[in-house]
Amino acid sequence: MRKIIFFGIFCLFLISPILAFAYSRQEAINRTLAKMETSSSSRQTSYFAASDINSKKKLSYSFNNDIPKNKSDQREEAIKAAFYIAAAIDSNRIHYSEWEGKRKRNEDFGTHRGYSLAIGYKSPNYYEWVNGYPFIECYFRRFGNIIRYKGALIGGGPFDTYERSVVKQYGVKIGATRDFLDKGSILGYLDIGRRIWYRDEDGRWDNIILYGEKYSWVYLGLGAGINYELLPRLLLGFEAEWLTTLPRTRKMHANNFGYGDVTFKLGYVWGGEVKLPVKYYILKNLSLDVTPYFTYWKIKRSDYVELGGSYWHEPDSKTHFNGVLAGFTCAF
Repeated sequence: MRKIIFFGIFCLFLISPILAFAYSRQEAINRTLAKMETSSSSRQTSYFAASDINSKKKLSYSFNNDIPKNKSDQREEAIKAAFYIAAAIDSNRIHYSEWEGKRKRNEDFGTHRGYSLAIGYKSPNYYEWVNGYPFIECYFRRFGNIIRYKGALIGGGPFDTYERSVVKQYGVKIGATRDFLDKGSILGYLDIGRRIWYRDEDGRWDNIILYGEKYSWVYLGLGAGINYELLPRLLLGFEAEWLTTLPRTRKMHANNFGYGDVTFKLGYVWGGEVKLPVKYYILKNLSLDVTPYFTYWKIKRSDYVELGGSYWHEPDSKTHFNGVLAGFTCAF
């Protein structure tokens, strides 16, 4: 609850200067239009320069109707707002399971809550070498909660408990967008980042051993998507990304594994993500964003490690998240 309140205050702080600017700009437009109408309706003949007529046309284009009505207007507005900041609440449902062949050893499941932050730049210029408008985005995500563990003890007996789960993810996307059909746009990008999952960190395994696991790797992703302007203020999209990982970065580190700390070198790790972004423009450069998403990770079994005269390994596992991001994007 405190995180939600903090996020609300942050969004209010982010939006308040824009609302104040919008109000002051509208007042200035109304005053200027009133003066020009009064001048043009007087008995004396009034003469206006071409620049005055052009200014009047621009002022007549009300701030409340400043959302582009066609593709060319949309491109012009994008040129004016190259930088952007995005903040969102992240809520998802996790399901993690470990397997030995076709037999499920254990599973973790529950609800995560957290946040997502991003800052980016979209070039106002079209470049032939990318056949579009380049962009770069840096992002950070964090979510976690107490989730349920259901499995078995090393001796074979059933074990059901709760544990702390925290996921951190950060990286950078580099890509380009281009126009598609009349009211659409397509994008493609390269994604480079790092993902860390703290599983049962600082928790107790079997209420006896202080235990914790840390899964981490560096990933490379290739993503593509499409956005369509359904209404002047409403955009719908679809985005998909395939993810692979660098071999030397795939690790699972276990604290106090009974015989001390140990690090397992994980096998091949790959994943994918699908998003369905919905963007509604509240103001010209401020949008409300709601993005349902599905994320999947597959981990192959690690090498064996000798500890206390026995050989241990990290089994095959798979994880998926069903979630929703909800927040705001401010362009300037």
